[in-house]
Amino acid sequence: MKAKWKHDCDACRFLGGMFMPHGLVDWYVCGTTDRTILARFSDEGSDYWSKDVRHVGDDHRIATEWGTDNKGFIGMNLLAEFMLKTGETK
Repeated sequence: MKAKWKHDCDACRFLGGMFMPHGLVDWYVCGTTDRTILARFSDEGSDYWSKDVRHVGDDHRIATEWGTDNKGFIGMNLLAEFMLKTGETK
């Protein structure tokens, strides 16, 4: 699979794409030590979600930081965890 959206960071490794209700999302691990996971929603530079990989899967931390009414953040966290486990390794 190839990335749909433009992403101009040379330090990123493409994990794969995922269809979501608002369209295709490209997933990357960014950084020379794979410390950040990133979901890109379009070619617009600011249209992304990112998180330190050390905190992926830590729903308690997200609920504490963002509040339990922000289920979207918890949902993205679960998707990030899935992509880290199943994404492309190239």
